[in-house]
Amino acid sequence: MKIELILQYYAFISLLTLPLNALVFLYIYKKTDYLDRFNDWLDRTLKLGEPIKKPQAPVPEKQEEKEHETFASREEYERKGTSYVRIQVGDIYYCRLTSRQTDSRLYQLDWFSTNEFVGQIDENAIFSAFHAGKATVGYFERGNSLNAGNPMYEIEVLPSGDAWFADEFIPAILERKKKDTVLASLVDRRILSENPAARTLTYQGRGEYEKLSIQFNIFGELDKVLYELPYVSALSDADIAEKMEERFDEAKLKGPGIRIWYSLESNPNKEDVKLYAFLRFTADGRRLFGISQFWRQNGEIDEFLLNIQMAEKYFADLMPGVAPVEAEVDYEEEEEEPEKPAPSLPKQESGEELPGRSNPEPAENGEPKETAAGQEADDEGGEEPDTPQESITDPSEMPEIIVPSEDEEGEGGEEERTPDVLDFEDDETSKALDEIQDFND
Repeated sequence: MKIELILQYYAFISLLTLPLNALVFLYIYKKTDYLDRFNDWLDRTLKLGEPIKKPQAPVPEKQEEKEHETFASREEYERKGTSYVRIQVGDIYYCRLTSRQTDSRLYQLDWFSTNEFVGQIDENAIFSAFHAGKATVGYFERGNSLNAGNPMYEIEVLPSGDAWFADEFIPAILERKKKDTVLASLVDRRILSENPAARTLTYQGRGEYEKLSIQFNIFGELDKVLYELPYVSALSDADIAEKMEERFDEAKLKGPGIRIWYSLESNPNKEDVKLYAFLRFTADGRRLFGISQFWRQNGEIDEFLLNIQMAEKYFADLMPGVAPVEAEVDYEEEEEEPEKPAPSLPKQESGEELPGRSNPEPAENGEPKETAAGQEADDEGGEEPDTPQESITDPSEMPEIIVPSEDEEGEGGEEERTPDVLDFEDDETSKALDEIQDFND
């Protein structure tokens, strides 16, 4: 058999077995360490450098040690009566005392939540879950100065929807996971690039994102994560906003280009920003979604909002060549309600008195005072007395009565009467004269 024919058969067989060889090679790469061991042997043989050590999986902590971090003993746990409860965003939980807490029933209780961003509890001991996270719920005995507070529940609030890719690293960033632990969880992913000076690594994405970039702080703790999402995909911006609504609050910004969310550790004494996230489109057609710790340790919400432009600039090492958006918070000033004017009194002409009330006279201390006549009118329900006032005692002060002469009555028939002229033949005038005469008598 000629050598040419042998090579033809070999090429034909190789082409037929190529898909099978690829599957076998992929299985060896994913499920075994044979290739890594071969690579290490080759590096030692050719003296190309130190072999790359595969990160070891973290050793799980013992459950007993975790309990010891919170409670010194089982007796303390039972004495405090603290229970672990898991609910979802939007749920409520009715908190109640246990049968062992009989002494507390003698007091009125003030309930508290250590993280009101996660959930709040009202005076009826009803806990309402707002965002994903953890909160301790307990009570104080009102009036008992020796009572420093009794924790009752460790409540973990979970998102109500399906699992989300960002949930993989949100707890890790919040808990400041160490570098070895984080790298061990990513050992099965392909590294695209690494920058030791900036402490960053970029991995091949999976599922809903194309790339994953992470950065550690100077203490070797996970500081931030950046996802590069497809520009057009089944995961829309509205889907991301819906997921974030159960985990973060959104900052209201002026102008388009970027959306920013933040997560708080909130109680009546403080509102610290723990994490924040942003979503934006780049000029070269990329969609970036980042999650990070707040750059200021124990920084509060007002500092975060005042320096909101730092949210994206803090990711400069993970976004080389991307110009940050100049974000600005839209502070909506609450319009003060105009004061309602007092009901207006009837218009008063100068020199006239309102019915049932006399004109006030200025007092020495600047406060108005009412006359005696006005006080009597107020005491009697605002009606003026029917009898003449006692101050009129001199008949000379009575109005002058002008009696018309007979000549004036006969000439020209009826004549217009002025307000100062009285008609003695008028019944009302006669009645008034009789009353005056009786008063003088």
